[in-house]
Order: sequence, then C-alpha cells, then structure tokens
Amino acid sequence: MSSPLTLWQEFALVALTGVSFLYAGVFRVWSGRGLGADSVFAVAIAALVTVVTVPSVFDKAGAHIVEWSPLPEALDAADARTAELAALPSRLIEGALERLGFGPKAPPGSDDVEAASGASPPDAPDVADVPEGETGWLTSQVRPSVEGLVALLVRVASAAMATLVLLLAILLRVVTGLARRLRQIGDRLEALEASKASQAIAVPERRERPPDLQRA
Repeated sequence: MSSPLTLWQEFALVALTGVSFLYAGVFRVWSGRGLGADSVFAVAIAALVTVVTVPSVFDKAGAHIVEWSPLPEALDAADARTAELAALPSRLIEGALERLGFGPKAPPGSDDVEAASGASPPDAPDVADVPEGETGWLTSQVRPSVEGLVALLVRVASAAMATLVLLLAILLRVVTGLARRLRQIGDRLEALEASKASQAIAVPERRERPPDLQRA
C-alpha cells in the first residue's frame, strides 16, 4: 500500500494538472497540430509526476550511485581502523598482564601436546575485524545520510530537467503557432494582391479626350 501524499505533493499534482489542462485548452491538442511538441510536453509531465509521487525510484538510484562510488570501501577501512583503535587499550592491558605473569593459563598438558605435534597455537581472533554480515558504526551512520543526500540531488536534478523540457515544449508550441499564423497572414496578403491585380485588369482604362474635341 502506497504511503499517503504530503501537502506539497498534493499541491504539486494540482499545479501539474492545471498546467496540463491549460496547455490542452490554449493549444487545442485535439486538433492534431504540433504532435512533436505535445509528445515532449506529455513526457515532461509524466517525469514530473514521477518526481512528485514516486521517491523510491530516486532512493534506489542514490543507493546504486553510492555503491558504485569509492565511499563503501573508504567507510569499511575507516570502520576497521576505528575498531582497531577501540581495541588498543584492551590489547595493551592484556600484554602488560602477560608480561607480569597474569595472562590466561593454558590447560594442563596442552604445551606438551603442542610440542609433540609441532603445531603452533591458533592465532588469536583479530578484534579489529568487523564480523561478516554486520556493518560498522561509520557505515551504519554515514552511508544512509549520503545515500539520502544523493537521492535528493538526483530528484531535484530530474525535476529541474523535466521543468526545462516542459518549458521547451511550450515554447516550441508557441513558435509553431506563430509560424502557422504568419503563414496564414502571408497567404491572405497574396490572395488580396492577386484579387486587386485581377480587378485592375478587368476595369477598362479611362482615356482622356483630345483637346481639340473638348473645345468643339
């Protein structure tokens, strides 16, 4: 079930709906003129509706962008360094206790068995390593914030680009309408000039009478 829309999302959807109806009414999209500009306008409106109502798309995009970046490796290295620094005091204390003879005692006979088998004691687990499947403190605190910021930037950039495309579609429709209107005006002027020329040819020219006939 989708989450309810916030107030700004509702206002944005109402504004986009109003712009769509205004565009359809002013440019009369049902006439079939300017299909290219109308298609661009429809794509821009769909993109803006996606930006407003489907933020999860941009959350996934932000997560993928961060995953492809060097940030995860840097955070893992920082987590390992942080764990190593956090374990340093306990290591120093354990080393000092071992030098004083208060270290952990091995079970009786374990030294003889190891000496007879020639096997070396297993290495102590590295406390600086982060367990597999778990995230370090820096990764769990920093990475979600970075992913959210990247998702917001992608969302804002997508909204800006869709708005520019929307304005470009409107400008293209206006220019197309003006060009069509100018062409119609030119056709009418040519028709008027042709009608005037035909009328001038049809009407006989008046000839002036000679001066001697006027005196008589």
